Amino acid sequence: MPKCFFGLGSNQGDSQAILIQALEEMSRYVRLTRCSFFYETQPLYITQQPFFLNLVIEGFSEDSPVALVQKCKELEQQLGRIPRQRNGPRELDIDLLLHGEWQYSFNHSLGQLHAVQVPHPRISERRFVLDPLADLDPSLWIPGQGTVNDLLAQPDIQAQAIRRLTHAPISF
Repeated sequence: MPKCFFGLGSNQGDSQAILIQALEEMSRYVRLTRCSFFYETQPLYITQQPFFLNLVIEGFSEDSPVALVQKCKELEQQLGRIPRQRNGPRELDIDLLLHGEWQYSFNHSLGQLHAVQVPHPRISERRFVLDPLADLDPSLWIPGQGTVNDLLAQPDIQAQAIRRLTHAPISF
């Protein structure tokens, strides 16, 4: 069964409660094993919005990358995500970051799902993903990109505002 990593974020409503509820629901289709600390992060791309609460989880699933992304998108809607502009505010965002050793690309319309790429194509530019991944495995190899530690050392990544929250991560 492949090891998978997921990035979760929220900046609308009670973000911590939303993320915890998302983890509970995800445990129905992913055997969750570890969770990073929570991080408060400055938004990228569209900066005029509230800060995000982010975390990364590790788990195992027999589902394909397409099936996992489809389930995650359904969960986002179930937990109240309102469609807005891309990279704008959101109640819940769940990204499949890694799925085993796979490098995978799916680009056909499947309901609302139009593309799936594993590893997630923007891991290397997002400190809000890299810092939580480093909590779990700083030497983790991101296929085609390098290790988490190598990516974190980049000056443009270090310039991004992020703060680890002091309360303990969720345990499974």
